[in-house]
Amino acid sequence: MTDGRPDLTTAFECNGYFWLDDDASSVVAGTLRYHPETGSSLELLGRLRPLEIEVSIIELLRGVSSNNEKLTLLNCTLQRTQLQQGLFEIQHFFCEVALVGNFHPEPTLTFQRSGIRFDKLDHWLKTEYVKTKRVPEGDRGRGLGIAVSAGRQGALECERGGYKVHLEAEYSSRADGYNVELNAFTTLYIEPDAPRDLRWFFDEGRSLRDFAALCFGSPLPLRSVKLLGGQVSIADGITTTEVVVAFFVEQAPATPSRASYPLIMFRRFELAAPGVLSAWHEKREQFQEVIDLVFLVLYGHHTRPEVGFLLIMQAFEAFDRKVNPGTLTSPEEFKEVYDAMVGAIPQGTPHDLRQKMKAAIQYANEPSLRKRLKLFYDRLVSLVGPEPYGFKSSSIEPLVQTRNYYTHYPEGLKDKILSPSSTVRETDRFSMLLVVCLLHEMGVTLDQTRNGLFLHYKFRRFMDDKGAPAGPKTPT
Repeated sequence: MTDGRPDLTTAFECNGYFWLDDDASSVVAGTLRYHPETGSSLELLGRLRPLEIEVSIIELLRGVSSNNEKLTLLNCTLQRTQLQQGLFEIQHFFCEVALVGNFHPEPTLTFQRSGIRFDKLDHWLKTEYVKTKRVPEGDRGRGLGIAVSAGRQGALECERGGYKVHLEAEYSSRADGYNVELNAFTTLYIEPDAPRDLRWFFDEGRSLRDFAALCFGSPLPLRSVKLLGGQVSIADGITTTEVVVAFFVEQAPATPSRASYPLIMFRRFELAAPGVLSAWHEKREQFQEVIDLVFLVLYGHHTRPEVGFLLIMQAFEAFDRKVNPGTLTSPEEFKEVYDAMVGAIPQGTPHDLRQKMKAAIQYANEPSLRKRLKLFYDRLVSLVGPEPYGFKSSSIEPLVQTRNYYTHYPEGLKDKILSPSSTVRETDRFSMLLVVCLLHEMGVTLDQTRNGLFLHYKFRRFMDDKGAPAGPKTPT
């Protein structure tokens, strides 16, 4: 729960009345239900349109709950219709998005700003903003004071994306004569230069969540998304902000139960890399394949150690191809070699074999994994020092042999590959290396992520007790 409202992790249902946006004269009772795993569904006790003009998808549906909450349902797909005791029909819809709040947005679905929460967001602050202090004993005995430092905790601007981001500490409280309930939390606000539509806020919100996941080196499922409109007057001299909370199916996996600390704090960006969001906005597309593969590994979307290892090696090659796009020789020289090798295939060679041989040499101008790893190792040494993050030059050959074995399974390599435990360790090491190198491409230096690595629950084993890159034994 956030600020007293259900969020993407909380199931709820509400009764109300619903109507089409272009026909408020026809109102039908129904029940809106939301579940984190299945999304939003609507059960209507009757038809919104006459039978002869019924459609299977309703793009925009309005409603009001019994608690006077305004409901806006988007892309409602008719699932089934059932007859209730011969009196009326019950229609069941699946709704792509449900907006619940204190106003009905315009059909354009444009908003002034949004606020998102995702797992571990509160840990992006270095200092605690809720503190307790014991009150000295007085006439009424001893006491306990609670102070909340609410308000803006940091801000960044994405010039390329045309928006600003604010991390704000907030709280909600409730008290009576006997009990006090305090809920403190942080929200990441996205404020564009001009009002934007719902899809823009969804896309940028997920993009910022992905950026945060990179900073944490951990999956960060969305917890809530709220969208804010303008200020409206509710009484003389009293105004309130128009706000709706969005409900949809969040596809990200459950976050690991162990605590996760960021590699770099949010406010640190203000001094160390103020343009990081613009860099992320520009380079996210360039490195999208790499980021997706790294997240597959970090999110645990594999059941065997060798699968995670193959994914992270594929991610490494994709990353290296982006930052080092060079080839072994010029395209013109390679074409001469390629044409000569293809021409050397005997004329009577079966078609399938000929095609396989042509495919085998098609990418021969690209550096091998072994060469890529050696160049990557040399670059890390120049930036960090010998044996960066425990990565030794002698470990390159086992990495290559392990990749080759799990790609082709030749019996001759079986005795040269990494053990299962070492495979997991190297998968984690290269996950860490790619995370810090991706951040480095965004303007966050390796030195700025060093202390965060030392505190990270998974990556700290690659750091020594001084917080510098460690050098464990060569994997076997």
